[in-house]
Amino acid sequence: MHTYLDRFAEVVPSQTVNVAGHPPGPLLLMHWFGATTPARLAALVILIGSLCAPLAYRIAWTLSGDERLGRVAGVLCVASPDILLFGVTSFDYAMAGFGTLAAAGLIARTRPWRILGYVAFAAASLMSWALLGVGAWAALVVWRRDGFRRAVLLGVCAGVAVLALQGFLAASYGYDPIGTLRNTEQVYRDSISTARPYAFWLFGSPVAWGLLAGPPIVVAALRGARAGTAAGLAILAVVLLASLGGFTKAETERIWLFMTPLACVAAAPFVARRSDPATGDAAPVDLRRLSVVLAALVAEAFVFQLLMNTVW
Repeated sequence: MHTYLDRFAEVVPSQTVNVAGHPPGPLLLMHWFGATTPARLAALVILIGSLCAPLAYRIAWTLSGDERLGRVAGVLCVASPDILLFGVTSFDYAMAGFGTLAAAGLIARTRPWRILGYVAFAAASLMSWALLGVGAWAALVVWRRDGFRRAVLLGVCAGVAVLALQGFLAASYGYDPIGTLRNTEQVYRDSISTARPYAFWLFGSPVAWGLLAGPPIVVAALRGARAGTAAGLAILAVVLLASLGGFTKAETERIWLFMTPLACVAAAPFVARRSDPATGDAAPVDLRRLSVVLAALVAEAFVFQLLMNTVW
């Protein structure tokens, strides 16, 4: 472990993109849990990733105060084509579990949950660079819900947690996070993604993610943003920032998997009720409407798998 962390930044350019594209967390996690065979690794990914749906339930309940909407967010997460196709076959599912746990903790109102959120966010920063977007999502949600000062406080505390973990690894094992990030960026610059112009990825990345997350979920989340809900505005902002930044190119339907539970949270009120929740109308959940949406999501996953011949 000491040698691996100490030399990680230097060996990034020589690794496959699956390793070079991430901090050292995934392989460390595999080492600590003894995931030395495909079966063990699959079990680890499923175990961590399966947190996404119950945590989406927790986030929606926290934001709305309505336990029924929490349930809707949870089942939307389960039925999303993104989750169904990549959920048990890609390590990004485990990363999504880390990200959703961090999100649930960061926006919580109780201190134990917030502390858990800071710890989970720091751990997530070792799993994927993309998961730093969870911190931005949480800060935007808290800004909208509790005001600018609370959002700044959250950002500072989350940043301190990340710096504390990265600093500990640097001091104890010689890990170089800045060198790792620079070399990872160079790997991306030299990748096949450079064969297409920036404008292609600017529009292609969110479209690819939106299609696999599920058009009904994305449309409902956009309705949330239009209505000014905290979850809707936050997920829209994170997707736009990720697209404009252009750091992640190609396979965003998999790499942005952590955004799908957050989109389900934003979508839940607008999928489950015919009335606009922004008006304050506490209409009951429309189970027939929800059933149609869930069936459409599962059908999309089946058709995509059948026609696109995805290896996943």
